[in-house]
Amino acid sequence: MRFRQMLQTRLIRFDFLSLSLALSLSLATSLPAQDSTRDFSESASFAEPVAEDRTLWQFHATIPLPAPDQLVSGTASTPLVDFRLSPELFSIARADLADLRIFDSSGQPHPYALRYLRPQSVREEVPSTEFNRVEADRDVQELALELVPDVVQHNEIRINTTGDGFRRAVEVEGSDNGKQWRPLAAGNLLRFGEDEKKFSVDSLTYPDSRFRFIRIRVQPDPNPSDAIDGSDSFNIVSAKVLRTVDVVGERSEWQAVVGPREPTRVYGTPGSAWIIDLQGRNVPCDRIDFEVADSEFARDVQIQIEQPSGLLDQLSFATVYAAEDSTWQRKLGEPRTSMKIRFAEIQTSRLRLLVADYQNKPLSIRSATVSAAARQVVFPVPPPASGEMRLYLGNQLANAPNFDFARNLPERLDPSPVPTQAASPVENASFVAPPLPFTERLPWLIYAILATVCGVLLVIITSLARKAIAIHDGKAPIAI
Repeated sequence: MRFRQMLQTRLIRFDFLSLSLALSLSLATSLPAQDSTRDFSESASFAEPVAEDRTLWQFHATIPLPAPDQLVSGTASTPLVDFRLSPELFSIARADLADLRIFDSSGQPHPYALRYLRPQSVREEVPSTEFNRVEADRDVQELALELVPDVVQHNEIRINTTGDGFRRAVEVEGSDNGKQWRPLAAGNLLRFGEDEKKFSVDSLTYPDSRFRFIRIRVQPDPNPSDAIDGSDSFNIVSAKVLRTVDVVGERSEWQAVVGPREPTRVYGTPGSAWIIDLQGRNVPCDRIDFEVADSEFARDVQIQIEQPSGLLDQLSFATVYAAEDSTWQRKLGEPRTSMKIRFAEIQTSRLRLLVADYQNKPLSIRSATVSAAARQVVFPVPPPASGEMRLYLGNQLANAPNFDFARNLPERLDPSPVPTQAASPVENASFVAPPLPFTERLPWLIYAILATVCGVLLVIITSLARKAIAIHDGKAPIAI
């Protein structure tokens, strides 16, 4: 019993010492570095926005502005300018592009919007004014709308009525003059259930139309579930005309560098491998077009992405495309079109193409073109007094700006912004790198601390072992 108590006491002391050493090591490795020239500490007031210092960005690129006669007023009554990001800019920006900033010559930040130009469907409300509302307590409710200021294409109407638990028939008509009406759609407005389980249908779609006037008629539910007297008494709260437009999107293409062929094994058979260099870091890609010189072939292919993996973040290739339909095929006499490979968008600097040759001669890959949805930067034209505009990149500690301008910008810009292109980025001469962590400035320190901890632990374990052996052999008194 006394021997067990002694061991428990020793183990408690051992755990306490180990915890103390661990805390000391943690504090030593997390101490911020002191810099006599700059103060990188957080602001005392967390409620106020902090002015950003341009010296925190490592690179910048000049943004040439179009001539005044090229500018057209945009959606916000201010001329808009835009440009596309290139692999050169992707390489020095953060992967999430949250460090992009536009500053004028005086150092004032300029709002911008970063847009991902992928294909999508956009639903917009068409402005309208209400007229000729007809309301009755227990009869058909009628409402007419006039689209303003211009007649645009529309294909949906959303109707909000009062009440719960109903099925009301609705008719939608259109007219060019407000007198002669033609049917557009007919259906039912539904609302059943309670709270989160509520089921509701409040809109009707119809073929694309340019009628200037829209009229709706809503019939009462003949068997309302929530009515006390068996009749459906309701009103039309609102009606909105909508349009859904398919935005085609825009793609950016870059020529990749195809490395020499390397023999390898693919699917357990003889094959070929080519390294595809995208000529930049964090370059987005979701499609590759390969130009193949051979006139006849049928091969199974794979695409692999180079990415860091493991505890040491060593670069290795992982498969991103190896579908069942991943066979390249060209029959004799067919036109020599490019071989396309599509996959979910990735960001990388290098890809690897694997082709299973089996017992055929290797293919001859002439070139490769990578592409992805374009990244567009849109910003309002600054006043003339702003001077030269520059795009700043390369700040790993920057927060996403979330400008009001970007959040209020509509999906469809009409008229389109005037295009420009940022110049090649250069080093920011006033850039001051943030101080390195304590352990990176003194890399030997962590090893010294670890060696000291191991030495202390070894002494404690040796002492405990000797006392335990002595007690077991009866050569020393038991001490607690």
